[in-house]
Amino acid sequence: MKKDVILVYAGKPGMPNPELPLSIIYLGWALQKSGYNPKLLDMRVSPYDKVDFSKALCVGISVTTNTVSYALDIAKHVRKIDASLPIIWGGVHPSLLPVETAENEYVDIAVRGEGELTLVEILQKLEAKESLASVKGVTYRNGNEIKTNPDREFMDLKIIDAKLPYHLLDLEGYPYIKKGSFSIQTSRGCPHRCGFCYNLSFNKRNWRAKSAEQVLEEIKYLVEEFKVNKIYTMGDDEYFINRQRIEEICEGLLRENIGIGWGSFCRFDRFSKYDKPFIDLIEKSGCLGLTFGGESGSPQVLTAINKDITIDQIITSTKKMAQTNMMQIVSFMCGLPGETEKDLEQTFNLVDLLLKINPKVIVNGIVTYTPYPGTSLYDLIVREYGFKPPQSLQQWADYSIYGNINAPWVDKKRQKLLETVSIMTRFVFYGKHYNIAPHIRFKHIYRMFNFLARTRWSHKYFGFPIEWMLVKKMLKYLRGYV
Repeated sequence: MKKDVILVYAGKPGMPNPELPLSIIYLGWALQKSGYNPKLLDMRVSPYDKVDFSKALCVGISVTTNTVSYALDIAKHVRKIDASLPIIWGGVHPSLLPVETAENEYVDIAVRGEGELTLVEILQKLEAKESLASVKGVTYRNGNEIKTNPDREFMDLKIIDAKLPYHLLDLEGYPYIKKGSFSIQTSRGCPHRCGFCYNLSFNKRNWRAKSAEQVLEEIKYLVEEFKVNKIYTMGDDEYFINRQRIEEICEGLLRENIGIGWGSFCRFDRFSKYDKPFIDLIEKSGCLGLTFGGESGSPQVLTAINKDITIDQIITSTKKMAQTNMMQIVSFMCGLPGETEKDLEQTFNLVDLLLKINPKVIVNGIVTYTPYPGTSLYDLIVREYGFKPPQSLQQWADYSIYGNINAPWVDKKRQKLLETVSIMTRFVFYGKHYNIAPHIRFKHIYRMFNFLARTRWSHKYFGFPIEWMLVKKMLKYLRGYV
C-alpha cells in the first residue's frame, strides 16, 4: 500500500523571504509518527511541476484565504496528472468555509481546525477503503452530497516532539534560516475577541500551550542542529497569555546559557501592567523586540472592533519599552467599518506620538482592513453594509479588497486614499530599521520611494498617488498580494 503523502504549502512561487511553513512541518511530524512517509513541498520555494505524484496516497494542501488561487493551481495540476488521487485541503480558509471549499471540483476533503490527528485518521480510512463518516473535523464530498462531521477536540500540544522534521524542507530556500533565524510555535489560539481575527472561529478563543520545558528543549535542538541564533514565535497567535510560563522559559534560557535572541507578539493591555523586574527578565533572557497590535488611535474604533485595549495602555507600554533596548513594532489598520476622518487622524497622531515617546518604535504599516469569514466584523459588514462576499472558491481566489471586491462601508474616493496610506506607510517606517532594499533588488528605487513616503507623511498628504500605484504592482509581482 502507498505510504507517501505529499503535503503542500500554497503560496506564490519565488516569493522573497518566506517564513517556515510550520503547518506542513507539524503535519509531517504527525504522519511520521504514524508510519507514513511525508513529502513536504513549499510552493514559494520549490516548483511543483517536477514532483512525482505517482506514489502518493493523497495530496494535502495548507491554505489561507490569501493563497486560495495558488492552492487551486496545484490542485488542478494534480487532478490533470491523476484524477483519482485524493486532494485534501486544510488550514484557515477551509476551516472557516468548509462546505464552500468542499463543493469545488478540485477538493475531495476539507479539514477543519488542527489537522495533525485528523489527517492521520483520513489516511487510515483511505488505506482501508472505508467511509470517513467517523472522522471528526472533516467536510467531504460523498457522491453528490457534502457531508460535515462533528468538530474535533483541540489537541494536547504536550504530545508534540521537540525534534520536528524541518529536514523534509529545502531549507536553502529560506534566507532567514541562512542568517540563523528560525520561527517556532509554542502555543495555539487566543482568548481575546478582536473582531477582525480568524481566531474567533478557528480556535474558538481557546488557548493551549507547550510547557516551558518543551519550549526550551525545542530551542536547544534548533541551536544544536541548525546553529540558530534567533528565535521568533511567529507560529503563536498570542505568546504572553501565561506569565508564569514566560518566566520559566526566560529563566531557563538564562540558566542553561542558551544565548539566543528572540522576539514575539504581545498585547498592550498585558504589557502595560508588567512590572520592571519582569520586563528586565524578558530583555535579559535575549528578547530583541516585541510586536504589538495597536490597530487604531481612536477609542471609538477600538471599542467597535472589540480590541479591548485603551490608548492609555498603548502609551504606557510604549514608555516602558522606551526604557529598554528592545525593539517595539506596532501595527495599525485603517478603513474599518464606521471609521471617520477624525478616527483616522487620531491614528496618525498616535503614530507620531509613539515615535516621539520611543524612537525605537517601528510602525508596521497602517494596512487597509480586509474582511475575512469567521469574524464578527465580517458578519457586521454583510448584515449592515450590504457587503457581498465571494460565493465560491474560485471567487475567493480572485478576492482583493479595494480591488475586485466592493467595499460598501467606504466610498470609492476614500478607498483610494486608504490604499495609498496602506502601501506608503510601509516605506515611511521600514527603511530606518530594516534592510529591505536588497531583498527587493531595487535599492536605489527603494530609497527614492522611501524619501517620497517620508515627505508625504510629514505633510499628511496622500493625494495623486501615482508612485504608489507602481509600488502596488511591484508588491503584487514579488509577493502575490499587496
